Amino acid sequence: MITYASYAQFTAVYSLQGISQTNIESYWLGYGALRVNEELASCFTIPFSSTNHTARDLSIRFAFEGIQNRKQGNPIDLRVDTELTNRLDDIKNANKPMIYDDGSTIFATNYSNTTYSTTDDYYNVFNMLDVIDQHVDPDLIRDELNQ
Repeated sequence: MITYASYAQFTAVYSLQGISQTNIESYWLGYGALRVNEELASCFTIPFSSTNHTARDLSIRFAFEGIQNRKQGNPIDLRVDTELTNRLDDIKNANKPMIYDDGSTIFATNYSNTTYSTTDDYYNVFNMLDVIDQHVDPDLIRDELNQ
């Protein structure tokens, strides 16, 4: 399992009662790394190096958020969740870099909120019209026949 932080690094930031070191090391730190990878894989090559300070910090935040969400009666503070979301958006949109332990930086590349489709340039076949009025774009038919 990939982790970007150690138990010592986690406890340097957060102190939790009722969660064992084993539980944090064996599940929650891996969960944090997984969430970082899910969020940033569209912009960066994963896994991140062990010297990526930003990935470490984000994984600690995600681990803490996961623990808090699992605890009964302890919903995540909306300010923390909003700050984390905004920070990830800034990184993905190349407004802020990821920072390494030595101070060097890397900015996101190739981020897109859109999905690539081979039929992007054609009218949709299925729409809000009556079924009898729906049809395939003639340009799509022509292009398919010409291949």
